[in-house]
Amino acid sequence: MSPSAWPANPWRWLVPLAGVLAMAAIVITGSNRTLFLWINKQGLFADDVVWAAMTMLGDGWIAMILLLPLAGRRPDILWAAMIAGLLSTVLVVGLKLAFGVARPPAVLSPESFHLIGPALKATAFPSGHTATIFAWAGVVALGFKNGWLGAGLLLIAAAVGLSRIMVGVHWPLDVLGGALLGWMSAVWAIELARRWPRGMEIATQRLIAAVLALAALYLLLWPVTSYADTQVLQRVIALSCLMLALPGLIRLFVTSHG
Repeated sequence: MSPSAWPANPWRWLVPLAGVLAMAAIVITGSNRTLFLWINKQGLFADDVVWAAMTMLGDGWIAMILLLPLAGRRPDILWAAMIAGLLSTVLVVGLKLAFGVARPPAVLSPESFHLIGPALKATAFPSGHTATIFAWAGVVALGFKNGWLGAGLLLIAAAVGLSRIMVGVHWPLDVLGGALLGWMSAVWAIELARRWPRGMEIATQRLIAAVLALAALYLLLWPVTSYADTQVLQRVIALSCLMLALPGLIRLFVTSHG
């Protein structure tokens, strides 16, 4: 399916609308800190490693290799996802520097909330992990004609965003802002992918696939994580993505040769 053939999707504007309304409610009620403390406390009902593993899915390295199985199968989605990743990264970095919001560990006493992993203190808004996973989930959800898949991806993305509060490094507004930014990056990326068809060319697809495969190999050998308990999981994800991608990579580099 080419990018121009992608169907309209009910999630397209429902997700950002829900995000804007939720952010507005928090700002109007001034409940950002109170809500953070309440949500963070609920995380105690699950083991720390669960939240560490969930938050890891929003890491740029992991989110990137999760796209590898699409290589040689859905060039339209893979190309749009690359654009979405670039857009969300640029926007997140720019807004973090512009707003300079302090994270919970910088303003709350250690005994008032539960912290998992490093005590990050600066550039809270928006949440980069949340933006990354929502950009990826948005492109895939909007690219497939499957409502159940879209709902499942949204649940996973929302869980990753929630985990940023559970590990104690982001406010609710950070997470909602990241979700909104990531999803809109996906929407914009799909439109840009339609206008820039060069990414659908075999040479570009091979380059993208090669970069993703090398990233997966790197993580398989040298896991990159702030949470030591997730190193094994990172290796499992990297190996799984490589194995799932193998038929598509063969098709892309061997069958399509010449």
